[in-house]
Amino acid sequence: MWTIRKNAEKIGTGDYYEKTINYMKHIGDTLEIGTKHLVSELWALIQVAEGIIPNYKKIRKPDFGVAIQNILDKQLLNSVPRGNKDSEIISGLGI
Repeated sequence: MWTIRKNAEKIGTGDYYEKTINYMKHIGDTLEIGTKHLVSELWALIQVAEGIIPNYKKIRKPDFGVAIQNILDKQLLNSVPRGNKDSEIISGLGI
């Protein structure tokens, strides 16, 4: 985390394209460090709920996006309210 914080000082340098790339990389790095362990734990809990004994080494290996995709592929979150373009905005949630 210290390395990410230290490198954040360099984000504002360069042209517009370079700044955008640096900001996106910083967001990705922060998500990877700050939340990947939570997503991995959620994936392990889903496997336990399905009667599968989780392999924690295998669960921790994929990148953040792959771990998120594994959870989304199970379609367990389909009942979570999501907004669409035809819905009215209620409390900023789009539902």
